[in-house]
Amino acid sequence: MVRIAKERGIQTKIGRAEQIPFEDNHFDYATFHSPEEITGLLKKAGFGEFEYRQTLITASETEVEEPLKGYGEGGFVVLKAHLQ
Repeated sequence: MVRIAKERGIQTKIGRAEQIPFEDNHFDYATFHSPEEITGLLKKAGFGEFEYRQTLITASETEVEEPLKGYGEGGFVVLKAHLQ
């Protein structure tokens, strides 16, 4: 992804979310979308058979969580879909 972004002329930085590599410890150009928004866009593009997994439910820094099915409780969601 970094290579593709650079090829498109986009300035990139590599880092972890827990240690954002910016002086003021934040970034200004992030856009977040709800699972409903993404599902709607994917449906319009011809996708179906949606599956969701979520994590970051307890916000523990010492405990590893297993992803749970669905969305709505966790702070991070992964969506899987198939082109129909």
